[in-house]
Amino acid sequence: MRELTGSDEGVDVAFEAAGNERALDAGIRSLKVRGTLLNVSVWSRPPKVDMNELVFKERQLLGSSCYFGDHPAVMEALRTIDLGAFITGVIPLEQLVEMGFEELLHNNEAHVKILVSPSGDMSL
Repeated sequence: MRELTGSDEGVDVAFEAAGNERALDAGIRSLKVRGTLLNVSVWSRPPKVDMNELVFKERQLLGSSCYFGDHPAVMEALRTIDLGAFITGVIPLEQLVEMGFEELLHNNEAHVKILVSPSGDMSL
């Protein structure tokens, strides 16, 4: 995020929406002093949180489960980001349970987003 923003200070606000410990850690570290991370994901197990990253830089970690009118602004903001780097797998529809749900339940630290291909085309 520092490279994208051109600032070593970090960002004011970050969002964690993957329920993934690596994403949570990266989001916290991307914040500037007194920045805020908003967690909007549902977790399959309790994450480890480096509390010193919050305390020493006076960062805030908040949670929310409500959305109201947020999607248009988020979709517009996503147009400025190369989302390909977030895709950690492409699977056929027939393997949704084994390679999708089961993989995310038992190995979600290795994934951000897994795409499901109804046609079986595994290319992006």
